[in-house]
Amino acid sequence: MLGLPNELARIPDNEVCLFLPYYKRVKENPAYETELCAEFRVGLSWREQYAGLHKLKAKGHKKQPTVYFIDNEYYFGRDGLYGYLDDGERYAFFSKAVLDAMAVLQFYPDVIQSNDWQTAMVPVYLNAQYRGSSPIPRRSSPSTTLSIRAGPTRTSLTTCWVFRSPSGVSWTSPAAST
Repeated sequence: MLGLPNELARIPDNEVCLFLPYYKRVKENPAYETELCAEFRVGLSWREQYAGLHKLKAKGHKKQPTVYFIDNEYYFGRDGLYGYLDDGERYAFFSKAVLDAMAVLQFYPDVIQSNDWQTAMVPVYLNAQYRGSSPIPRRSSPSTTLSIRAGPTRTSLTTCWVFRSPSGVSWTSPAAST
């Protein structure tokens, strides 16, 4: 999961950020030392929900992605990660909170990569509600990718990572180069 973000972060001047839910087991683990960066409200259907944005304190000197956790006790302060009746709502909230967090940070990436079903709504919300309007400015038009893991026995870590490169990003499909 961290292979590509780590490699992208090592390229000079690239900025890579990972966004993860601030699950109870992470919050209670002393190995994860964080600091609160921001608090904001996320519009979800007919109501707004609190979101806290926590930044993982970097350890070591190696250049690596910046890790942010999206906090909300109602959605992520539970003993388990998945298997709740409101999982769809929980991860819809997370998907919108990631986009709102980028606006709060004023971080407008070239690429947004969503990992598995938990973050699959990020590209949908980006295009339906955010692209060209607040909080994502019109000058920012990130490309999106979605990675899906196959098989019911595999577990995946809920992540959404984004990166920005001063040299820009160009994509060439294999079909276009033949």
